[in-house]
Amino acid sequence: MATVNAIAPGPTYTPGTAGVEEILAQLASTSPARRIAQATELVGPAVFLANDEASYVHGITLPVEGGGTAV
Repeated sequence: MATVNAIAPGPTYTPGTAGVEEILAQLASTSPARRIAQATELVGPAVFLANDEASYVHGITLPVEGGGTAV
């Protein structure tokens, strides 16, 4: 059975964000983590949602953004 879920990342260092580190730092300063994520930090949540362990998880958007939605 297929599931449909999404990950909503916060400010993250990637090749595509090179050159805008200052903007990312400003965004990250407003979150409880107070830092910019590394792209590798998105892997665990993605693997979980793609794994059979999450077979009963359907239709969610998982924030992976340093706690910004918690404040």
